[in-house]
Amino acid sequence: MQVEKDRQMKIARAFTIFASAVAVAFGCKKNTTETTSLYMNGSMKFDVPEFVEAGDHFEIEPYGLFKATDKYSSTVGIYVIKPITGEKDTLRVDGDSTAVKFAYDVPDTIGKFTITAVGFASGYYNSSLSKSFTIINPDRDSGSVTGLDGLDSLFIGYDDSRPDFVCPMYSITIGGNEWLATNEYYLGRPYASSPVMGPIFGNYLTADEARNGQVCPEGWHLSTEDEWVDLATALGCGDAEKGYPFKGIAGSLMVDARLFNERLWQYYPDVKITNSAKFYAMPCGYATVAGESYSFTTLGDYASFWSRLDADKLVVRYLHKYSNDVMCLPGVDDGGFAASVRCVRDRDD
Repeated sequence: MQVEKDRQMKIARAFTIFASAVAVAFGCKKNTTETTSLYMNGSMKFDVPEFVEAGDHFEIEPYGLFKATDKYSSTVGIYVIKPITGEKDTLRVDGDSTAVKFAYDVPDTIGKFTITAVGFASGYYNSSLSKSFTIINPDRDSGSVTGLDGLDSLFIGYDDSRPDFVCPMYSITIGGNEWLATNEYYLGRPYASSPVMGPIFGNYLTADEARNGQVCPEGWHLSTEDEWVDLATALGCGDAEKGYPFKGIAGSLMVDARLFNERLWQYYPDVKITNSAKFYAMPCGYATVAGESYSFTTLGDYASFWSRLDADKLVVRYLHKYSNDVMCLPGVDDGGFAASVRCVRDRDD
């Protein structure tokens, strides 16, 4: 009996050694069919508008990728992954060098979405780029901007006093003067150069545009420093003076608005945002201007308004997220600065 067990153990040991030898012999053999993909030269590029309105139409033109053997032309295939649906749309096949464009009709769905362009070619890794854009509805009740409670109660009619332009008007009387409670957008440049943002933030105007007689509706004018002093005095700033800061009243002018539930004025404990004056100041920031180029970099930090100091001179009244004072900035009315405009109704006296 013991002899039989020893014989079986020897057979098992021999089989194990044989199996290990086979595994080593075949496992070490190099896979001659293995291939390695290449990386494309260049990088995918295209532009999208930052904000669009439902029903708008925009195009992207993906470019910038090359095969390793290409020096002067792009012959990689390109497809686009459509926003919202995720569908793939092939614009160009591998080997073609035709310039391509992708046209997009903006749906009636507000929110932030992503569009992706992908380059592909046989023997290469895919290369892609994704960019985001936001679909906005400028209507007050659309949900794009929230927190403007009570604004509708200030509605006084529609402005149609200027060519091909109609907009709702909201006003509030502060310090004996009737102010429009929203920023003007007839002249100037909208935020991110996106027209849909004009009715929401108002436009950004250079000093010359702010001086233009059509900047305000008929019967209204650009706010003056005397009117800002009246406002500050009515809100409790006892020593308000033209050309100087107004202490302790900024929070009463700020509104705690949100863009798609993202708070525009950041929380800061020393500034109590109440909008008690019903001024509805949002932190639209300002723009710096170089020729036709506008740079918008201060959204969420400042609210800025042109104010007429005298017949020719303008200053900027501004609010900052970390201060409860209304500051005054002179010396920026030379064309390189763009701010918001608030209008005040003309008085008979």
